[in-house]
Amino acid sequence: MLKNVNIGTRLALMGAAALLISLSVVGYLSISRSSAALTASENEQLGTRAVELAHSVDGVFGEEMKLVTALAKTPVLVSAAESALGNRPQPMALRRPAPTSPVWVPIRPSAPITR
Repeated sequence: MLKNVNIGTRLALMGAAALLISLSVVGYLSISRSSAALTASENEQLGTRAVELAHSVDGVFGEEMKLVTALAKTPVLVSAAESALGNRPQPMALRRPAPTSPVWVPIRPSAPITR
């Protein structure tokens, strides 16, 4: 096939083939190495972002725990919880204060109010 072709053309074709093969090998190696480097960089960034997000979530949960703890220490909720457990008959919010002065008198109408 190449017997009838001029020697200059043969050299040009062989040089182009060698150039094409070498460029293909270099291109393949560069793509494989750069994709591996990009994958490693991506994994590192994902790990960093995951740690940042975990710290943010921990901060939010910590603030919510502070709020819930403060609310749980209020006397009304403590007495309601004790009442639910059976330690007290009524929660403190529903309990009437003991009459310590003569001013406090429960109002009970003797006759029904009509309009």
